[in-house]
Amino acid sequence: MNKEVESDVLRKRAAVTMEQVKTREKARDRDILRGMSDDREKGRTSELDELINEWIQIKKELQELNSTHSELVFDRQEFVRKTGAIVDETDIPLDMKQELMMAFLKSLPLGPDKTGKPGQQLVIEGDVLMEYVENIVHDFDFPTIRKQDVTEQFRKLVREKSGKATAKASLTAKQESLQERIQAIVDDADIPDEQKEIYHQLRQVERGTPLSNTVRVLLSRDGKKSSGEVFNPWGLTINQNRHVVVCDYRYGDSDDGSVKTVTADTAQILTSVTVHGLPHNFKPYDTKMADNGDYYTADNGNQCIVVSDAKSEVKQIIAMGKLKYPTGVFVDKDRNVFIADYGADCVIKCNGDGDIISSQQLSKPWSLTMNSKYQLIVSCQGDVNCIYVLDSNLEILNQFGSDHLVYPWGVTVDNADNIYVADAWKIVKFDRQGEYQETVTVDGNPYYIAVFTDGRIVYSDYSDSTVKVIYK
Repeated sequence: MNKEVESDVLRKRAAVTMEQVKTREKARDRDILRGMSDDREKGRTSELDELINEWIQIKKELQELNSTHSELVFDRQEFVRKTGAIVDETDIPLDMKQELMMAFLKSLPLGPDKTGKPGQQLVIEGDVLMEYVENIVHDFDFPTIRKQDVTEQFRKLVREKSGKATAKASLTAKQESLQERIQAIVDDADIPDEQKEIYHQLRQVERGTPLSNTVRVLLSRDGKKSSGEVFNPWGLTINQNRHVVVCDYRYGDSDDGSVKTVTADTAQILTSVTVHGLPHNFKPYDTKMADNGDYYTADNGNQCIVVSDAKSEVKQIIAMGKLKYPTGVFVDKDRNVFIADYGADCVIKCNGDGDIISSQQLSKPWSLTMNSKYQLIVSCQGDVNCIYVLDSNLEILNQFGSDHLVYPWGVTVDNADNIYVADAWKIVKFDRQGEYQETVTVDGNPYYIAVFTDGRIVYSDYSDSTVKVIYK
């Protein structure tokens, strides 16, 4: 089974590489379009670039409007009435509606006087309000889709109260008008139809801005492109000392892989942990570090999670013989271990003793991480290429990203719980609710990913076996 799964992974990588070639061909065609020699066409190309730049600016403004952050001012009685309307419209039993409404009245930040008397104002930030709402509905035992309904209705209330709904409608209309003008110019251009298709649906804008001039190679296979050498970099994370921890996978039945700790600025390899004494060769796919410095590594050679210290001493083996193809791992503050088992189509939770305590069936889960609310973020490549959000008991809370993802590999979050996904020839960013934010294209195929507190993005690139850092 392990060989079959590995073959499937390699097949997907090959497909991604072909997509990358097509993308480069489209970029070359774009250069041809912009280099038309006719004076009239040069003028239209200049106009086209101006319109696209304006389109990009509007898109950025729309992304900012998607945030709920704003100061809201409610009359308290008005706020209680609107909350009641949201609860009343929710498709849950009557007794649960009453309990939910009481929970809102007790927990929402209404101030010391919760009587709802008219004339008394409630002033609150939109993000704070949404956090209260999410925390309240999380504790109720009704379907996830109903919880999402409640949350979305409150989010709509925030946007309406802050005046964002009107602004968003205006910007959206302007964006659609610009898109029509852009396509009209392209349709009128004296170029082959296949080149015109490049601009339709604004593909070159949707894929973001290439950042090749801000990318630094941290590690490479031969060491010539960097001061650090790595054979086959896969899973990675950032430890408490702001060093990059990388899984160096090795093919072949006679070679052990290793987990390397590398300085982000000088690419100096500080430690290289290779685990011996296991039934099969150590094949690290992904790793995370606990706060005591132990490595929790998804080992595909032995199909288990290996817990080891910085001296390569094995301290614990988790789920030996119970995993098929572990590709992602995460350990929380209580030493609970979460595993993405790509081969078994499931996410597994183990306690500190290594006992499996729960699981969730997901189609081809690859990578996982955890946000500040102790929710698990999982990338999946199966029936739907998307991101799932699970609670700490592995119950599904949300699903998003299928419109923007091709082959989601690694996933991580930043300090604000924004979600970054390594995808085919690009990195896609979503906000903490799963709303699309932006796409940045990269020269290569990002595999696993992590984000520094200062916004730098580090990723392993399997197209050229390097670890790279994007400086923003």
